[in-house]
Amino acid sequence: MPYQKPSPKTWDSPLDTSAQQYYISSHDEVWKGRCLMNSDAMRTTLRITKAMADRQRVRILMMLRPGELCVCQIVEVLALAPSTVSKHLSILGAAGLVDVRKDGRWAHYRLPDGADGRPVRPLLQWMGTALEGDEALAQDARALKRVVACNRESLRRRQRGREE
Repeated sequence: MPYQKPSPKTWDSPLDTSAQQYYISSHDEVWKGRCLMNSDAMRTTLRITKAMADRQRVRILMMLRPGELCVCQIVEVLALAPSTVSKHLSILGAAGLVDVRKDGRWAHYRLPDGADGRPVRPLLQWMGTALEGDEALAQDARALKRVVACNRESLRRRQRGREE
């Protein structure tokens, strides 16, 4: 029988300690101050898996495998609003899955390297294997080749024209 969260009314009962011990809230705390998921490793793992739980963010990570991309290039391949892409990149950055480099008004994203990339490398290797042959990612790769060959300034002008 699956575990069901008891109502808060029953938590004051001395017979219901198992519910108090195993109920974990969305803030990683157990009722009455006990904390079962408070390690840095657990928080990092949860942050990474939550960031990976979105199709567009997986597409972005797969696009970044060959190297650094400008936000305008990612926007062009995904065909999403720049604000939406920025939000996805922000979530990936907060999870430590991408690094950003600012160059004037341009923002360039890449996969982290060195010690920062240690948790990312096995994840990307697994994703590459698991998603091998995925047609949507193959389309993204073809589109990315075309987009990288374009002038970034012309991409920005075209994207600004769509926003208006």
